[in-house]
Amino acid sequence: MNKPSQDTHEDSQLPAQYYFKYRFGDSSVPPRYHRSYFIEIADDKIHFVVDSYGDILLDKTFDVEQYAVKDFENALLKLAMGVRPEKISKGCTGGTTDSFWLEFSDGRKLNGHVYNCGGEGYGNLKGKIKEAKGLFQSMVPGYYNLMKELDKIPE
Repeated sequence: MNKPSQDTHEDSQLPAQYYFKYRFGDSSVPPRYHRSYFIEIADDKIHFVVDSYGDILLDKTFDVEQYAVKDFENALLKLAMGVRPEKISKGCTGGTTDSFWLEFSDGRKLNGHVYNCGGEGYGNLKGKIKEAKGLFQSMVPGYYNLMKELDKIPE
């Protein structure tokens, strides 16, 4: 999977003056271990959904203060993310995908993805991807505990 599905905030459940979404697409592993998820931030809400091959394992919405979203937005802007010419993987399979849909309050937009496979980053996104992913995760209250709890779900 090199490209994420076309996704915009029009299909979001959240109203927005700005809109931020990160999606992690997990590698092809047995369902017990597969965890894809998205974190969506818009207006005063954070929407966090974890799935395993389409089966929803967790779906939570949290309130967030506007100042926290503004701080998040400012931190994202400092990561120098941008779009580059598409780098195509030539047969690499089994990787993970980081996809971002960013619509800043000043009207700027950035949509891109990185397919991580064989130690390489393919796709059309450049910049501090790992740090951006961490920023999204930090916005979800109890992110690591929530993910840890999902590992306890019986097969």
